[in-house]
Amino acid sequence: RLDGSAWRACTSPYGVSGLSDADHTVEIRARDRAGNLGAERSYTWRADTQVPTVTASGPADFSPVSSGDITLQASEDVTFSCRLDGASAQACTGTYRYASLSDGQHSLVVRATDRAGRESQPVTVGWTVDTKAPGSSFTSRPSTVSNNDRESIAFAADELATLADRKSTRLN
Repeated sequence: RLDGSAWRACTSPYGVSGLSDADHTVEIRARDRAGNLGAERSYTWRADTQVPTVTASGPADFSPVSSGDITLQASEDVTFSCRLDGASAQACTGTYRYASLSDGQHSLVVRATDRAGRESQPVTVGWTVDTKAPGSSFTSRPSTVSNNDRESIAFAADELATLADRKSTRLN
């Protein structure tokens, strides 16, 4: 019998099909010609026909910190494999911790393998670590004493910043 259904006569091999993704139990017992029933035996296994899916949530596209966590989740019970910045893949858990990364672009590629050996599509989390504050400077300015009631002051940043998009600003 399969999954607690009614007992029925069968032969070996006993084929089953259309199984749902779940644990299943088959129970067997032998009956001899005299009608004697032997001991029951059972075997339980998991049918797993779906490839796992993975989601990962981590730092913002630009992060001012070089250490943090990336949260990994899967659609079923899996083991994770992680590759940071192209290094060799390593086993990882549901929380991937990174530390002391250099400023610049980084990526974590995550794969999951379920108990049936099915491997997920890779998921990539990419971000840029930027721990240095931008510098700014004036590119033109009025003299320290001016007799004008209107002046033009221009400035720039040494990296993309929000200084009016590096354009000159006219003050009233």
